[in-house]
Amino acid sequence: DGEEIRAKAAALLPPGIAKKLKVVVSASHNHHGPDTAFVVNHGWYEHMTDRAAAVVAAAVRNRRPARLQVAAGEHWFGMNDGTDPQIFDPRLNVLQALDTRGRVIATAVQWNNHPEATLGWEPPLEEIIDDCPRLGLSGSNCNAEGRYFTSDFVGVLREDLHARYGGEVVFLNGALGVLIGPGGAEV
Repeated sequence: DGEEIRAKAAALLPPGIAKKLKVVVSASHNHHGPDTAFVVNHGWYEHMTDRAAAVVAAAVRNRRPARLQVAAGEHWFGMNDGTDPQIFDPRLNVLQALDTRGRVIATAVQWNNHPEATLGWEPPLEEIIDDCPRLGLSGSNCNAEGRYFTSDFVGVLREDLHARYGGEVVFLNGALGVLIGPGGAEV
């Protein structure tokens, strides 16, 4: 995936910049989207790699001087590990880039937790009932199974940080072990 994204991004940039381009891919998953690893939806895969390449190219074109600020702490919400021995790493790290006027360009948050807080969640039927006739569904076929997308707690984090500070927001998972996630937390 990384090489495909890098090649597509390089094609969108001038050759002198493209040959210097290094794309780092931080992979995660959230159980709530099309599969890009096993049962690949090729249409979705092309869309995803095209969008990622466009974002890389835009970031290169829009780069500007910045100063960085960092913060670190611990966040234990929902820490849950089903292994023995249990291993938790609650460190939460933040890197923020500010432009020369002090406005936020981007915020990166790194935390060791698995986006699965909404695993198994389905919206109430009354929220999707109007969509069923449009989709040709009725009766027991009118359900939410496979018909919703969620970015899980990562999406809420992104929305909150963007509303507070502006700029782009990215979440990077850290070492997760076997299964360290908010699956045992009340959400």
